[in-house]
Amino acid sequence: MTFEVFESPLVESATIQKMNSNGTIFYGYATEGDDAEPRLLIFQEGGTTLLKDFFCMSVEAVSGDGSSIIFYGENFERFFWTEEEEPISLKEKIGLEAEIDISSATLNEDGSVIVGTISQTKWEAGSYWTTINGFRWTVTHGLELFADHTKITAVSADGATVAGNFYPIAGSITSHAFRWSEAGGMERIPAFPVVEDAAEDHFESNWATDISPDGLVVYGTSRKGTATFWGTNVVFSWSKAAGLSQLDEVTNYTPSTLAEAGAAGGVVHTSSAVIDAQTGKTGIWEVIAAAGGTGEVRGLEILHISRDGSVLIGNGQLYVDNEPKEWVSWIIRDYPVPVVQPAIEMVPLDDETMRLVWSPQPGVRHVLQVHNPDGSWTDLATHDASSTEIGPYTYEVAVEDAARYYRVVATKL
Repeated sequence: MTFEVFESPLVESATIQKMNSNGTIFYGYATEGDDAEPRLLIFQEGGTTLLKDFFCMSVEAVSGDGSSIIFYGENFERFFWTEEEEPISLKEKIGLEAEIDISSATLNEDGSVIVGTISQTKWEAGSYWTTINGFRWTVTHGLELFADHTKITAVSADGATVAGNFYPIAGSITSHAFRWSEAGGMERIPAFPVVEDAAEDHFESNWATDISPDGLVVYGTSRKGTATFWGTNVVFSWSKAAGLSQLDEVTNYTPSTLAEAGAAGGVVHTSSAVIDAQTGKTGIWEVIAAAGGTGEVRGLEILHISRDGSVLIGNGQLYVDNEPKEWVSWIIRDYPVPVVQPAIEMVPLDDETMRLVWSPQPGVRHVLQVHNPDGSWTDLATHDASSTEIGPYTYEVAVEDAARYYRVVATKL
């Protein structure tokens, strides 16, 4: 594992904020002088560095393959850009009226699907409210809006499944996380139970922040126990196969202070810690120290994680001789990602067939096995996942065999 402060060969001041799914191309903004306007920066490891000739304040989202970008331009307006086209207003791209604002947006694997949240002022219950709606835009169907008081926060690689949150009333702090798919519609994700206490207002709430590339696993935060809005929250993962799992406890943080959980096989992250299935939670200070950092960068924040979990990027303030200097970006490579044994979901196809479904982990071999009456195991299928594997993996069995015990044995390639 290695740590380095990012330096651009083109300019003195550069910030990276996002990367493509396999952690080889980085995106951000840079300036060439004290009075220069910031421009879009694209840095390809071992290759070229590009500084685009248009204004870019910040990069919000990058498609998994790196072909499409959403960034903030002048007057905080969002723009959509690809190598083949000039930047276009995101509102114009998805067909929004000028008076409607976009609160957030992100992209699927190839940039053909855009999801996010819009906000607009409406008359409701005798007064004006700013109403939010999740949205999904596709080349085929155009703009599709979800119900009032919803936010869409993440999208699967193929764009067919999203994760988001529903707020029961306008302005509510209570949130219900959900997964929506073209095939299955809306599914509410259960929250952890909250203890009733007459002295406090307690609400069962959870917030979805990310989804795995195959759309099977949702990540987020949830209240738990005696949590209040400013109390204890936990980081969770949820799938139909494995149910609700607690990954980490986050004390005295509201969900909005958590960075998106990188749906990366055995690794997720908050803004200040890495969480994996083998070692649990590790603070970013400890991770950087293990990667060879010497404490010259402080005020650390994790911004993004590669799909396989091996590359992390973030920012912090550079110190020289214990004196604070400029803010810089940093990169961690070769994070030791643990191997995770995946849970298997069983999906009925018809009266005669069941489909076994599970998520791949990049760089890991999966062997599907069935248990025999004599106690032995029989291999049914083998999959070797590349660093950009999306999945899911599937295997069909007869209904009469569905009651048998199946497992996936995972080993590092």
